Amino acid sequence: LRPSEPERPPPMADPLSKAGKSKIGEVFAGRYRLEALVGRGGMAEVFRATDLARRTEVAIKIVREEVARIPEVEERFRREGEILRQLAHPSLVAVDTFGQAEDGRTFIVMELLSGETLAQRLKKWKRVSPGAMTAWMTQICDALDLAHEAGVIHRDLKPENIFLVARDDGTEVVKLLDFGVSKFYGRESLTKTGQILGTPRYMAPEQLSADPDIDGRADIYALGVIIYEALAGIPAFPSHQASELLIAILHGDVVPVTAHRPDLRPEVGRVVMCAMARAREARYGSAAELLAAWIDATAGGMAIENQHRGVPTAAMGSTSDEEVLAGGRSVSSVPDPGLAPAPLRPGTFSSLQRQSTAATPLSTPAPPNTSRSSGPPPHRLAGDAWKVTILALGTGLLAAVGVVLLLRWLF
Repeated sequence: LRPSEPERPPPMADPLSKAGKSKIGEVFAGRYRLEALVGRGGMAEVFRATDLARRTEVAIKIVREEVARIPEVEERFRREGEILRQLAHPSLVAVDTFGQAEDGRTFIVMELLSGETLAQRLKKWKRVSPGAMTAWMTQICDALDLAHEAGVIHRDLKPENIFLVARDDGTEVVKLLDFGVSKFYGRESLTKTGQILGTPRYMAPEQLSADPDIDGRADIYALGVIIYEALAGIPAFPSHQASELLIAILHGDVVPVTAHRPDLRPEVGRVVMCAMARAREARYGSAAELLAAWIDATAGGMAIENQHRGVPTAAMGSTSDEEVLAGGRSVSSVPDPGLAPAPLRPGTFSSLQRQSTAATPLSTPAPPNTSRSSGPPPHRLAGDAWKVTILALGTGLLAAVGVVLLLRWLF
């Protein structure tokens, strides 16, 4: 008898080659012909589709079949559609409709975006200048203020959820993506006690501690971490180990961003650290307040002249990683760093005025006192005892609240 040959494993499939129950070419919900799968997340798949009734291209986000029957997932999906319908803003994805197909799967039809995420941009530029950051922040902060005034907290801000759409005049429109884990102020949370939703690297300490009393300052913290990473070229918390990351965010010290970028003004570093303050009481109270402080800190320019707006890497000309996420299409090229958007000051956001009456726009407050900008002093413990103490605190916290870290590294 000949010995049987070992069974060969099946070939690995392209992660975007199979789209669950939905198939390319099918007409979904009797109206939308699915043309291409452009993105996949934990809850849903995003397709480029043709609206047969209007003969237009749209993005359609369909809950994945394997989680469609989970009530919490369906409710989160519906909540995202509700939030985006309620908040009309140029920096939020426009929603046409959301509903439920005959097979029971919930879907959202939204505008189709062409561009790339901030995460993709940072891979190419490595770092950005304060000027380019100002152009993006002006739009992000305006959208966050609208959301916060309407009682909505994003809770999952990260570079992957910031989409950059090029305009014909060379500037860019910023779009905030993925409100699937958002929360309404004062409304019963979908998150179970001890459960953490979001991306840990960008989550505020109170989120990691499973504090149910989360407010808009959690988004301010996340934006501060994003600004740090964009300026420094590396994450504020670089560890990829969940336990190390938790300890670093809750108890560790953050290397000042100016240590990575000595060309930055000290005031810029203080604004970033204030936004990232461990105690939320020490952070800026609103996105408008953060923006005002940022513009005040960057008004004098950089310490070293003739800086590029962006710092491109060797991957500048590569398009291999220009994949589309969350309802968008890739672009064939990246704007030259020297042509990055010019800084915008408060009050000059004329081309992207709010189009919603859901909330009254905030006036930009005076910049905060710089004595508060540095945030709380780093917490240090003497000798080697700090390692044991921090580990004990982190372990005790996890045990106390029964934290379930939903690590969404890819989504």
